[in-house]
Amino acid sequence: MAFVAPFKVMVDATISFDLSIDNSDLETFVIDRSSVDAALGTTDGRINSAADFKAVVDYVVTVGEGLDVRTQGNMITFKAEQDMFPGYGTYAVPFYISQFRPDPPFTLRFDLSEIDVTSDEFTIDDYIEGVEFMLQQSIDSGAMLGAVQQRIELQTDFSHRMMDEVESGVSRLVDADMEEASTRLQAFQTQKQLALQSLQIANSQPQNILSLFN
Repeated sequence: MAFVAPFKVMVDATISFDLSIDNSDLETFVIDRSSVDAALGTTDGRINSAADFKAVVDYVVTVGEGLDVRTQGNMITFKAEQDMFPGYGTYAVPFYISQFRPDPPFTLRFDLSEIDVTSDEFTIDDYIEGVEFMLQQSIDSGAMLGAVQQRIELQTDFSHRMMDEVESGVSRLVDADMEEASTRLQAFQTQKQLALQSLQIANSQPQNILSLFN
């Protein structure tokens, strides 16, 4: 494996790979920003050389796994530690290591503030690729925010409609109570009028009887 150029593992990015030695089950190892800084004693997540990458892999793959990582210039080789598996003698130990998988697929090797076209650390193509990646990230983030805003607006509209329905329901209940009260008042007034008429009729009866004797 060739180490092509320095790169930076961003805070939200990871690099993973699978490893199997001596026909063991595949085990996945993950390199993230914290493991890079811990392995190299740095704080910027930068891997500047093949030796740095070896140090990070050695840090992530715990002692006893049997992985032997070696570098020569920009080349990195991986193999099983033969001494840990004496049963194979001089024969190679069954060994498998997958490709290294960045997540997200493209990992920025610089921040926007680090762009310097006068430096030869990165090429113009590297900067263009990085800026395009940042732009796409911004577009994706904007789309996500737009979707969230739309959901908030829908929820707000639903809440307003619900409040209108509640107010309408309360108004209908109040109107119904007023109609019932009005009906009861009319019934009471009718009863009162009937009572007065009955009283008037009762009071007039003795006078009618007395008029018979006059």
